[in-house]
Amino acid sequence: DKRLSRKLYTNDWNYFVTFTYDDKKHTEESFLKTLKKKLQNLHTNYDWLYMGCFERSKTGRLHFHGLIYVPEGTMRGNIRKEEYFDTNSHKKATSYINEEFEEKIGRNDFKEISKNDFTFFNALEYILKYIGKNILQQTQDIFMLMILFLVKQKMDHLGKVKEVVFS
Repeated sequence: DKRLSRKLYTNDWNYFVTFTYDDKKHTEESFLKTLKKKLQNLHTNYDWLYMGCFERSKTGRLHFHGLIYVPEGTMRGNIRKEEYFDTNSHKKATSYINEEFEEKIGRNDFKEISKNDFTFFNALEYILKYIGKNILQQTQDIFMLMILFLVKQKMDHLGKVKEVVFS
């Protein structure tokens, strides 16, 4: 979608972020709601811009990848550098954890990006890959999730189903 690409490439994104669902802090529903509300509030109150998508990892854990523009002097919370061993790449990696988001949302990573850096275009392409997927497939997936959610609500109401798993 050309409009999507234009939005991605014409904004001055300065962070590539990941927020990962933490079942000790939230249900999946409260994770989605809390993160969306937090980002909306930061947009309204501090002029943050954001664009991204929710997806599931290979293990099925829900997470959000996004691009964020944080105007100078408006970062909420402290960011601390944390090194860890990445079991996927089998090497040492670094995360930049925003402590305010960690407290309210859970695991997160705020990687600084700049138009003068190759990582900026890698981040844009990554987001474009996920947001710009086949629109028909996304629409079908959303429609199926809505149907499953409505069926689960109805069955919960009738007391016949304890759990429906969305995959």
